[in-house]
Amino acid sequence: MFDAKKLKERRLEKGLTQADVYEDLKISRKTYSSWENGLAEPHEKNLRRLAKRLSVKEDYFINKDSALYTYPLLTSPKESRPIGQPVIETAAKSCFLDGL
Repeated sequence: MFDAKKLKERRLEKGLTQADVYEDLKISRKTYSSWENGLAEPHEKNLRRLAKRLSVKEDYFINKDSALYTYPLLTSPKESRPIGQPVIETAAKSCFLDGL
């Protein structure tokens, strides 16, 4: 799920206005505003362009608090990390040592 809050935070960190971003991406003000207000999500092509403009990876805007990314809080007896904690995470998939 797209995280609109991260979009606004990153834009402000870069010192950009909404107009700076939507003009660079050649999209309408209404479209950009809907992304930043959580009313719509950018399509894949625009997500790539947006990430590039804001100097982040595409998965930066993926909300990792969504159900897809929740992990059990149990701990492994062999290790101090929570069971199911991702070892390598990409936009496409997460790899787990514990096989959950």
